[in-house]
Amino acid sequence: MAGKKYEEYKRTYEWLRKEAEKEKQKIPCFLILAKLLEPVTDNSVTFSLGMYDDVKVSPNDQFFKEKQVFFMSEFAKYNIKAHVDTDSIENILRNKPESDIEGIYYKAKLRVGLYRTKARDSLAGVILDSDYPNWKKGDVAFLLYEKSPNHFTAIHSQYLTNQYYLQKHEKYINGRLAQGKWSKSVERDDILLNGTGDKVKFDFKFVTSDIQYVRLGYLASVMNYEKAEVFLGRVKDSLKSDNVIVDLRENSHGSEDVAKPFLKFLKKYSRKHDIYIIINAGIKGAAERLVAELKGEERIHLLGEETSGILAYGYVDVVNSRLACGNYLFHSNNAEYMKLLKYEGSGITPDYVLNTDTDWVEQTITIIKNKHE
Repeated sequence: MAGKKYEEYKRTYEWLRKEAEKEKQKIPCFLILAKLLEPVTDNSVTFSLGMYDDVKVSPNDQFFKEKQVFFMSEFAKYNIKAHVDTDSIENILRNKPESDIEGIYYKAKLRVGLYRTKARDSLAGVILDSDYPNWKKGDVAFLLYEKSPNHFTAIHSQYLTNQYYLQKHEKYINGRLAQGKWSKSVERDDILLNGTGDKVKFDFKFVTSDIQYVRLGYLASVMNYEKAEVFLGRVKDSLKSDNVIVDLRENSHGSEDVAKPFLKFLKKYSRKHDIYIIINAGIKGAAERLVAELKGEERIHLLGEETSGILAYGYVDVVNSRLACGNYLFHSNNAEYMKLLKYEGSGITPDYVLNTDTDWVEQTITIIKNKHE
């Protein structure tokens, strides 16, 4: 950033800083601070409310049940409230088509109605039903600010802790908000994400007598480096098919140290064999960079939907900072991949767009068979 843009940003920064210093409430201040990151190209940079210092463990369902009273009294008091008639909102949204960002969404034990507010290019996701005591009907689970059709800046929340966080780049595709994991259809998600659950990080098998399948769902180094290394060794020893499916869906965490050996092996294997890589908008970081490096190789084919477009920056350094109006966790990056900047904010387009009606692995198998008939 330089010249007039930089001078304009400095003026905006000074104005927002003064506004933030005057604002004593956490959520309004959060929204002000989020505006400061709008001009930043890095779509993975983020910050979140750091107001839960007395929670010493990672929240999970069991912890949540044991701390129910605490959640209801402390966490929920920061919830943004929507001053709307939720029943009327639900009636309006019930018949919205999938092509419309507005509608009713689901995640875990929450049901949300997403509607356009009076503010320009602004949408709010209001709780319609909740089985969690820390979320009540009328609370706002997330906010969207439209940058271009189906591309948004989002203020999402952790559904167990109510911790709001900035998501600089959110994409609406196939009835889903890819980063927030909100979906208009639980049944269709079962089709789109079949075999990609949290428990299925690595898998290797024959899906037909002559097609092998590799599930690569996690590339993070923490606690997984050795597992990934063992898995890659297993794949190297046993992979022999002329047609191989590599499933990268929802691979959103990653380390270059883990990804590079897979990249090297897949490039080498594709010299004599066809590799079909299944991708979706849940892919980002090291996994998305791996896809970008493989794209264009003669015998590598991409299938699925457009990726997230969050890949040109990496290595998260978490800094616990006290900003103008409270404690926040600021997540910054110190690595750049400038040759991939063309994909930042847009994503990588597949060679074959798969439909949302049937299992994507089955569709890929059909494409392979038709290609070789």
